[in-house]
Amino acid sequence: MSTGTRGRRAAVLAGVFAVAAATLMYEILLTRIFSVTMWYHFAFLAVAAALLGMTLGAVLVQARPRTFSAAAAPGHLATSALFFATGVPATFLLHLAIPVVPTLTTAGLLSVLITYAFIAVPFVASGVCICLALTRLPGPVSSIYAADLAGAACGCLATVGALKIADAPAAVFLVAALAAAGAGAFAVATGARRALAAALVLIAATLALGGTAAAAVIITDNSQVAPNTISGHKPPSGKHSNLIAGSVNAQDVADNTLGGADILEPTLTGNARKLIFHTATGPIPTQIATVGPYAIKAACEEPSPAHWALTLYVNGPAGTVSYTYLDSVNDNGIDDPTGGFRSDTRPIPANQDAPIFGIFADTSYQTPPNGNFHHAAGTVMLRSGQVLVQVDFDVVVDATDQGPNGCNLLGTATRAT
Repeated sequence: MSTGTRGRRAAVLAGVFAVAAATLMYEILLTRIFSVTMWYHFAFLAVAAALLGMTLGAVLVQARPRTFSAAAAPGHLATSALFFATGVPATFLLHLAIPVVPTLTTAGLLSVLITYAFIAVPFVASGVCICLALTRLPGPVSSIYAADLAGAACGCLATVGALKIADAPAAVFLVAALAAAGAGAFAVATGARRALAAALVLIAATLALGGTAAAAVIITDNSQVAPNTISGHKPPSGKHSNLIAGSVNAQDVADNTLGGADILEPTLTGNARKLIFHTATGPIPTQIATVGPYAIKAACEEPSPAHWALTLYVNGPAGTVSYTYLDSVNDNGIDDPTGGFRSDTRPIPANQDAPIFGIFADTSYQTPPNGNFHHAAGTVMLRSGQVLVQVDFDVVVDATDQGPNGCNLLGTATRAT
């Protein structure tokens, strides 16, 4: 065998290797993609689509012996590999544009069938390419078969590596670049300059698109984020948020990754919040939580020189408030002859700080000598239309000294409906 013949043979084997590797990579990536774009139990059908397409390609070669003759086979190898390389990203993007509705309806079944029909198309070109190499090329078939198996095995391993540096959609473009490299190898073997030029252009385009997609991959390692930042850069001073509202949800944040040192409790919203309030007297209500449509606030007020009062406020839609609580003074008796049990229901005005509960302590009591403390525990129900928020609290107003925490509140607020 001459040097030129050995070179052309090596180029063919390299092309078979690349196409086989790209085929297995795309097949595996589709299982990852389908598990997201459709219900997860449809993912295994990616294997069926690949087998269907490759079988159709092999049948087409055998059914059209004149078209796919031994003399024409070298040229068809480069062409079919190019079709495979262009079909991979094209049908993938088409799949993303099809609104798949995997339900037992006519529209649902059609959407799934159309999706799998389009996805199978590039595998038809792959099947034609591999079948031509195995059945139409001269020389020992064992070396071609070995290149096919080695490429498939390396493609499986390469998928794992590709998903380490990019996500599945970005890796699809890497698959197209690998298939285009196979087409380029076939073009070198046959001396087809146009096919070689097309393969090189396709490699450049798919690598550029793949690199762009990979650059948009969500950060997966905390070491990629600098201290005190979210997006990796130090933002300017002032109100320059790194997160767009609504861009992060519970699925984006792993368990136990955030603590009180990272996010202040009053800045969070949701269906359940802690209530914590420790402060001395001050007239301005402080927001301590947001639950459903209500901002919950507290203030430690001094309505007169002889009284400290803790008042709980809400700000939100118009509705009603119902409260029930039990209180005592100095923990040695009930505050009044009714037994210290109190309950009431009253309206809440819309969009203003409305008081919903309050207790006070008298700084002029002589038992203890320098004042008293007032303790209460109970529940407040906030209702507006179909929304119901329950606030459970334990409150102490301590006027026995002039310390920094005259008013103390601990509790929870939960949106029930």
